[in-house]
Amino acid sequence: KYPLNGTGELLRISTSEHKPSPGSVFQAQIPQQKRVIKPDKEKPVIEDLTDRKPVRPAESIELKADIKDKNLVKTAAFYYRTNEKKPFKRILAEKDRNDSLYHHILYSPELLGQDQLEYYIAASDGENEAKTPVKMIDIEQTSKSHGLRMNVEPEDTISGTYLLKATSDVSPDKIKLWIDGKRQETRPALEKEVYFAFDARKTNLYFQNTVM
Repeated sequence: KYPLNGTGELLRISTSEHKPSPGSVFQAQIPQQKRVIKPDKEKPVIEDLTDRKPVRPAESIELKADIKDKNLVKTAAFYYRTNEKKPFKRILAEKDRNDSLYHHILYSPELLGQDQLEYYIAASDGENEAKTPVKMIDIEQTSKSHGLRMNVEPEDTISGTYLLKATSDVSPDKIKLWIDGKRQETRPALEKEVYFAFDARKTNLYFQNTVM
């Protein structure tokens, strides 16, 4: 419905009041006077509200912005990437009805094994486009170590069957392991526990969909 309060935002009509009528209008949808549209030369104003403190891989990142325009924000998008050699991903966003802000959450599967997140925000009113500078969020990879290391510390006491692991920055076939002066047979293994990330869509909770 055409707004009668002087704003540029159309008013929603409930389907309980009127049935949809594509291709036709009724009197309440027609303004009494034609609206004069002035040339718009002002870009939307973007305020980046994202918390850019470093995060751990198991945490999520929420991109958040307050975007305003003197007429109407028609398009708002977040652009991000975790690899500088790849192009930015574009995510269109809508204004949240609760706080009137624009949000997008990056969940931990996209952050695992990454060192940094690059992002910027863009908005358009149909005539003018605004962009923020590219910003960075550090991703702390706590599992990254350097040099020769093992999964036990000096003077540790172990008992029973214990899986000893030795890791280095060099090729695994160059690592040798001795116990009590006797060289041990070794096999390749992962230094830390691994994560499997799945992007599941259109799942059916009734049938308890699983990954086998």
